[in-house]
Amino acid sequence: MKFISAKCPNCNADLQVKDGITNIKCEYCGKNVIIDDESHKIKINGKVSIEGVQTDKELIDNANELLDMGEYIKAKKLFEKFSTNNPNKYQGWLGLLICRTRNFTIKDNNILFENDIEKYYKFFLRTADEETKNTYFEKIDRYMNPQKYIEENTETTNDKNTNNKNVKAKKESTGKSRVTAGLLGIFLGGLGIHNFYLEKNKLAIIQLVVFILSCGISFLWGTIEGIVILAGGINTDGNGNPLV
Repeated sequence: MKFISAKCPNCNADLQVKDGITNIKCEYCGKNVIIDDESHKIKINGKVSIEGVQTDKELIDNANELLDMGEYIKAKKLFEKFSTNNPNKYQGWLGLLICRTRNFTIKDNNILFENDIEKYYKFFLRTADEETKNTYFEKIDRYMNPQKYIEENTETTNDKNTNNKNVKAKKESTGKSRVTAGLLGIFLGGLGIHNFYLEKNKLAIIQLVVFILSCGISFLWGTIEGIVILAGGINTDGNGNPLV
């Protein structure tokens, strides 16, 4: 059986086609390729590529499509070809970095793996514009320097816990005295003094006005509130802090 050589115009892979076969599925990218022996052309999706030559745009688009599908090995081949043809374009180096690390999810202490990552990252930084670098910086940096982010998260958690403790301690330390408020209510409650102390200013003003208008008859109101405070019926001040 005679075979003829051809190139897939989608991924630029070398294909071995049986003589007389006019349609084959590329084993690398999965695209259907139509062989036209008469004109020596290869067709894919209705588009004709002379001698299977693929443009850089088609190459990078197909590589990114494979990347989205999780086909890292196949995508890596296309990114390698793109980087060979376009060493000054960051897209190929970034694609290789993503493929080699499985989208920054795996690591390997193998020296070849580490050398590849260092190479791809170096060329990405050299060729990418500032906006692209900033877009991918944290994701790549988290992968390259995970310990730094673990320490930062630990410090942030510790700071948060410390702040919560300080807030709680502040609330506890600034709580009003139940005994003081109760005694003020019993002896000076008609004037609303105990509510001024508890920072319940509106209620205190109302009690003061009523006391004046009633010529002191409302004094009993404050006395009752003082007893209720001492008995535990009122447990917070005007700011919601617990009485101590």
